[in-house]
Amino acid sequence: KISEKAALKRSDSDMANINESLEKIRQANKSCDLKKCVDADIEFHTAIAVASHNEIFFELYKAASSHLRKCYLKKYKDYKIFATAETLHESLVKSIAEKDARKSWDIAEKIIKHG
Repeated sequence: KISEKAALKRSDSDMANINESLEKIRQANKSCDLKKCVDADIEFHTAIAVASHNEIFFELYKAASSHLRKCYLKKYKDYKIFATAETLHESLVKSIAEKDARKSWDIAEKIIKHG
């Protein structure tokens, strides 16, 4: 729902933040550093939560993110799962930029199932 709302309500400033976060994902993947990848992933999804302009979604994601970080660091032994999701993240950004809520929902679901 967060990505769907972001597609409907995002501003140009939100898109700049999302794109900046996507670039951090790319750089983290190049570093092959699991912690950097986890942090970049969480920052990316936080930027989308902010773009939803729904304080409840943002607060829920913010609260869950520290638990997600711990879970990811425990579950994954290396960065590769994050690197293989990069194209999904790129597609999500494109769908949000195009204000395509349905496609954003579908891609977010793929991202969730990816890991």
